[in-house]
Amino acid sequence: MKIFMPKRIKLCLCAGAICALGIIIFLIARSASESNKAELWELVYKRKRQNPDEYTIYIQEDGIYEPYLVIDGDYGGGVLLLRKHLTNETVLFKGIGLHYDEDESRERHPRYYPASDVDAYLRAIFLPKFPSALQDSILDTTLSVAKKDADVNFNRGTEPIERKVFLLSVTELNEREGSTACVEGVPLAFYKDGNPISATHKHGMDGKYWLRSTFFGQGGLIMAFFVGHKWDNPHDWVASGAPVGYEFFLRPAFCLSPDSPIEQAAFNGETVYILSQ
Repeated sequence: MKIFMPKRIKLCLCAGAICALGIIIFLIARSASESNKAELWELVYKRKRQNPDEYTIYIQEDGIYEPYLVIDGDYGGGVLLLRKHLTNETVLFKGIGLHYDEDESRERHPRYYPASDVDAYLRAIFLPKFPSALQDSILDTTLSVAKKDADVNFNRGTEPIERKVFLLSVTELNEREGSTACVEGVPLAFYKDGNPISATHKHGMDGKYWLRSTFFGQGGLIMAFFVGHKWDNPHDWVASGAPVGYEFFLRPAFCLSPDSPIEQAAFNGETVYILSQ
């Protein structure tokens, strides 16, 4: 039996179907868009032998995207990002070539990280490489450093300082301490899991890099900690001491808020995560 349906009702049903289809398409598109976005805490390193691509985010430096490892989710309340590759420039831990302030302690306490050339370089030269909006988003992070009057015999005290960009300590790398270092912070799970402390440049060649830790010992030489391979084994990397007048590369770190928005983007033919603009 043929059912008669007024033309007006047919038009209403047709319009309703089109409207419903439009809503479905909108919801699908929105879902796809939302799945492309996330928050930074979701990228934090989680387990041994995890694929580094899963905890890597790309950050702009001087307009060029550089990979950073998201290695800790609660570093003083922030998410800790560590530059995957070494800087192109080498820097003295403490020398006479860089003078960014008039702090007289620079000359009297050459092993003191807050008065070092590496700290000055990070604040005055490296930090401005980031876009201004990112510089504003970087958290002021409280770090533990050896006091300026720390010595090998009786005074192993530390003090807190605040920095936006900084170097990791020998303690945080879960490396040797004993008679050669103060305890600055706690070992990071990333390194307790056995992830390598060695680092390379973008072209693949490895290099030595400074830490923020004072090194005690070695017959009164003024020294700080760095990461490099043993002289008799290029495959065995350790943290050891070197005179502050040596030049090594840097491996900067900084913290962002856990809810910093991130999104997927195409980069060099791959899909990676970047900070949302």
